[in-house]
Amino acid sequence: MAKNKKRLKVLSLKEIDKRYGTTSMASAILVENDRSLRIPSRCPWLTWQLGGGLPYGKITEIFGYQSTGKSLLAMDFGVVTQQLGGIVIWADAEQCFDMLWAKQVGMDLDKLYIFDKTNAIEKISDWIKDMVIATRSMLTNNEPILVVIDSIAALDTDVNVGSEQTDKKAQMGNRAKAIGDMWRYRNSDFHQYGATVIAINQIRKKLGVSMFESDITQPGGEATKFYSSIRISINRGKQIKGIVNSKGFREDSSGVKFGQNVFVGIDKNKTAPPRNNIKTQVYFLPDIYGYVGYSKYGGMADILISHGILDKKGNAYVFTSKGEEIKLCGKYDDIDISLENNPTYRKKLLKKLGVNLVSTTDEKLKSLGKNMYPVIGTVDGEEED
Repeated sequence: MAKNKKRLKVLSLKEIDKRYGTTSMASAILVENDRSLRIPSRCPWLTWQLGGGLPYGKITEIFGYQSTGKSLLAMDFGVVTQQLGGIVIWADAEQCFDMLWAKQVGMDLDKLYIFDKTNAIEKISDWIKDMVIATRSMLTNNEPILVVIDSIAALDTDVNVGSEQTDKKAQMGNRAKAIGDMWRYRNSDFHQYGATVIAINQIRKKLGVSMFESDITQPGGEATKFYSSIRISINRGKQIKGIVNSKGFREDSSGVKFGQNVFVGIDKNKTAPPRNNIKTQVYFLPDIYGYVGYSKYGGMADILISHGILDKKGNAYVFTSKGEEIKLCGKYDDIDISLENNPTYRKKLLKKLGVNLVSTTDEKLKSLGKNMYPVIGTVDGEEED
């Protein structure tokens, strides 16, 4: 005698929505709630490398050795966030944020909130959540919110922060567990309110590894790299030393240290196809280009050549526009300056490459015409409209 089979109950889509909350089709999310919004960089090469910039609502980890420009890179995205009408939220766990330096980099201090009262993970996590919701309620036109945690290596648990060092005992994994909890609790908030997060981290050396293992690690456990949609690595190259005179800048090993050659790589990107590593420069003094930070066009020549947009003929760089061959510059060292000083030609080249610029992002935000990240709740005990 055959056993009676249990009948499967099939729920309708309306019943599922009633039980679990509204489920949107992917096409509806793309059109009505545009999750493809990104914060570009002032450096077109980095925007191209990231596939359009840092996406709203996702976590990015920037890691590298000391003096490679990790905080400078975060400030670069902070400047663009402010240019687009957004707000920067900076959790200064290292207590080393310099207002004058940030202003020199280009940040607007009136659109910057800093929390440097503690490095306790739990308090910073709660502060970030409250700040994201508060700032999103002030922004009604999908302006970006950038959260920067500087740095993961400086975070500690609330218990450890409030105790004397002589009373402490070695406890394995407490910090890593607390950091993992922070990402697990807050990840949905970042997604819901469209907050872009940058977690700055350092590279440390592991002890007791064999010759077949890598001795490189990042503090804070594995949770940060797992929750990050993008991971950017920065490695140092040679220092840039030189002399500035009436004729301009020339490199000289006996001169003043102006900057650093760096290699920027995308170790993980779940939002765009993988791209090659870029060799570029970080400038600590404004004497070369008139600004501090990453070279805006360092490395762009290699990208344009690899896509057939720019040609190198001998020592000259040329491109074709309306059938006419135009010489951009004659020396390799001048290519960055030529792109800087020729906005008309630069715009044509970047348009052919399809780079997401600050201006195009601004136009996209204005064209949406709908607040994609509404905040529904109470303010001071009163219901919001």
